[in-house]
Amino acid sequence: MFKADPVPFGPFTKGMNNRLPSMALGRDQLRNAVNVDIDNSGRLHRRQGATSVVSGTAVRSAWSDGDTGHVYFADGTALKRFAPDGVPPYEATPVATVTAGASVAYERYLGQVFWSDGTLTGQIVGGVNQSWGLIPAALAPTLAQTTGNLYDGQYQATYTYVRANGEESGAPMTSQITISHHDRTQDGTAGIVISGIVASSDPTVNGINVYCTGANGTVPYRVGTLANANGSLTVQTIDTVAGQQLATQFFTPPPAGTDIFAHGSRIYVVSGNFLYYSERFAPGWFAPAANFLPFGAPIAVALPVKDGIYIATTAEAYFLSGIDPAGTEFRERMRMSRILPYGAVTGSGVVIRNGERVAWMGKRGLVVAEAGGSVKAVQEDEVAVELATHGVTGYREVNGMRQLVAILLDGQPSPMANKDFTAQEAGRLATVLPTE
Repeated sequence: MFKADPVPFGPFTKGMNNRLPSMALGRDQLRNAVNVDIDNSGRLHRRQGATSVVSGTAVRSAWSDGDTGHVYFADGTALKRFAPDGVPPYEATPVATVTAGASVAYERYLGQVFWSDGTLTGQIVGGVNQSWGLIPAALAPTLAQTTGNLYDGQYQATYTYVRANGEESGAPMTSQITISHHDRTQDGTAGIVISGIVASSDPTVNGINVYCTGANGTVPYRVGTLANANGSLTVQTIDTVAGQQLATQFFTPPPAGTDIFAHGSRIYVVSGNFLYYSERFAPGWFAPAANFLPFGAPIAVALPVKDGIYIATTAEAYFLSGIDPAGTEFRERMRMSRILPYGAVTGSGVVIRNGERVAWMGKRGLVVAEAGGSVKAVQEDEVAVELATHGVTGYREVNGMRQLVAILLDGQPSPMANKDFTAQEAGRLATVLPTE
């Protein structure tokens, strides 16, 4: 009886390949790898299982940046938080209300956690959720003339809401009044009653700043501060030299978005085809009619690196080099270049924490990008990935290995995969129903 010597396979230093026909695979290549890890030497290890750490009914959008040790996730319509200390299962505390079924994006900026689910937004301060930015008053105040020390001219007035930490809302359109000494015995003896000031319904607001321009001026100056209640203020003098100028007129809270991130001195929000950005060092001040960057297709992934921002739409990928989209100096002003002719899977972006790199699942596999606009499609030559509409990617370090793990949703077989692989996968995934 003839006895053949076993033929060794591996180590699989070239990993998986589903583009070549089976007969063309080398001993250092795998047709597929299911529930195993491949280390740097090409050897296989059984992938570790999973342990439940928190219970829920519709759990999704887990996130932690490691700074505080807290983990946030959505469960139904609740945004919850837990600290992974001790032995699971952990006790999760509801902190906010989110939209049912919606994915939640997070970012830590200036020590606070900001979040949005595409419909709602919020920021978590000291473990308590509050509005992200302050909604300004809906209507301008009413102005009337009275006695005082103001001179002839046209005056404009408006007001803002203020939190205890000094954060201020935007201001509505100003109201105007013209004062003339023809109505009085002499010039310089008029005042203004600013009424119709409406309190904010935001529980974090504890004050109202009232602003008014000087005669024929265009810059409003603060003329008083009121408690957060409906009221009025009489203005008899205006300090247009040392007074505090209004800096927030026409600013609004951010639009709700599907992704948020910080870069430089601004925080950014992705909404459809648009990338909106805040004022510098002011995450609650947005000018959505002016401060935005448009793209030709919905933005699937947005990831910052030290010298720019990667934007991958559903059709193409770009690198925005620079620090500021509205920079006044040439060295910091952003410039956009196209880096890939195909797009990304929505939601699949990840920051590689131990370096200055980011990654996402492109239409042709994982893409790893570095500062300076350098990108590499690491799977394109060997693996034809499933066609998917949404996904998520995680960065993992275990047993000395560094891994990018992507989960794809609504995936369909790729037409670029070899037919041998497609047939084998169909057989592996087939479900045989029992007969009666």
